[in-house]
Amino acid sequence: MLDDDVARDLALFAGLVWGDDDRELLAPLIDATIVWAEEEQLNEIAVPIVEALWADGLREDVERAVEHRPERADALADLSLGPAQSRLALAYVKQGALDLSDDALLPGLCLCCAEDGLGAAPSERHPAIVLQAAVGIVLRAQPDFGEGVPAEGRLAGARERLREVAMLATQSLPNLSAALHEVELDDLWRAARAERRA
Repeated sequence: MLDDDVARDLALFAGLVWGDDDRELLAPLIDATIVWAEEEQLNEIAVPIVEALWADGLREDVERAVEHRPERADALADLSLGPAQSRLALAYVKQGALDLSDDALLPGLCLCCAEDGLGAAPSERHPAIVLQAAVGIVLRAQPDFGEGVPAEGRLAGARERLREVAMLATQSLPNLSAALHEVELDDLWRAARAERRA
């Protein structure tokens, strides 16, 4: 049987190609990935996604991906356990979320780095660190955020997006999580406008 390390290596080195059509289904797992969620939390989010993708041919895709690998027999035995028990299917889906996570934030933004900044930087720098992170999160969800006059719908959408990310980050990025709940939307709008102009 495969252990977690071998499953992870297979998913990395005998990977699948994940496209934009996978992004919506993987979105909760992508969010958990960008907040550096713990393995237990990632697995809890990933299992229902594995089950949904299994029905769309995930097993067959993984079988083809490992066809010429020396671990093939163990991989097939693992897949025979089904979507709820397969370590390999779980590893492939988690790797897919990781592959797609590069586009979940603005380039150069790292939420773990923002958390570190809140722990190390002087307190007067904290608002700028939080706003930069918030802008990076919101502009990926709403590319036109900060353009024109603030509209209630776009502000409410930004608040909901920040809340989603903050809730996922409660354990992994506690300082940033708490700060995202407190972001002033007017400040966020202005910061997004400045980011767009830059």
